[in-house]
Amino acid sequence: PYAGVNGLRPSAIVGLSNIRPEVTAETEGGLDADFFSGRAGLEFTMYKKTTSDLVLLANRAPTTGFTTQTINGGALRNTGTEVSVLQWTSATTYSANKSLVTSLPVPGFIAGNGFSQRYAVAKVVVGQPNGVVAVFDGRNADGTRHEVFLGAAEPDFQMGFNNEVSVGPFRVSANLDWHKGGWVANLTNSYFDSNIPGGALADTAVANARATGFGAGHPTYAERATFVKLRELTLAYSVNSQWVNMLTRGAAKDARLELSGRNLKTWTRYSGYDPEVSNFSNGAVGRFQDVTPFPASRTVFLSFNANF
Repeated sequence: PYAGVNGLRPSAIVGLSNIRPEVTAETEGGLDADFFSGRAGLEFTMYKKTTSDLVLLANRAPTTGFTTQTINGGALRNTGTEVSVLQWTSATTYSANKSLVTSLPVPGFIAGNGFSQRYAVAKVVVGQPNGVVAVFDGRNADGTRHEVFLGAAEPDFQMGFNNEVSVGPFRVSANLDWHKGGWVANLTNSYFDSNIPGGALADTAVANARATGFGAGHPTYAERATFVKLRELTLAYSVNSQWVNMLTRGAAKDARLELSGRNLKTWTRYSGYDPEVSNFSNGAVGRFQDVTPFPASRTVFLSFNANF
């Protein structure tokens, strides 16, 4: 309201009166095989998914009076592979997804959330992965900024390693998660390098080099997001049946004492807190912005489990 009088203003989004639904066609095939009486197995899957008549929100020039416009068109293709190998008490999984924007009814545009292409933004561009990471790196001969596409923000592939070993009443299990590739815009380092007095701490030379490169127009805060994480580690002990009967007065069939930890260790060359943390975790694209987040919590549990 203005001066006590309610008013209306037009929406900043340009609608689309003849919008059509997105159409997705998917082809998937694979095989499952067991060996050695089920002690070892192989699962292999490949898929191809094509989506046409995409419904997208494209940015518009502010001079038009609108911020975004709904568009209907273009096509996106995803292909991927999933492999799972099981042997005894060890399991290994592999997954990879590759996307490609095959057509658009409008020129390429910035999508999702972001801060500046000086750091890194997600763009929808024909011939590139959906939400390709785009940066400016220096200038062209005519003085305009030179645009570079770094690649997909999502990992090249993901692998999981689950292992379990039992010796007598003891059991040890571990889960390792490997994400290869992908990109992160490390704005946390930018804050520490430029905006907080003394924020560089002991890495003064490294921070000054990053800030100097950024000032010269280079994307020094775009980093690869490869990491290996020890997701979970568990040590369990099956309590002797005599102790179980004594402790539960014969009510329990068996009992187990467990000590487990989650997010215990991360191996990565990423210089921020955590390459897996995102400032825009709910966005369809552009989730690779790292802006002073809290890293994943490290937790340790001690539990006593009984079956009655």
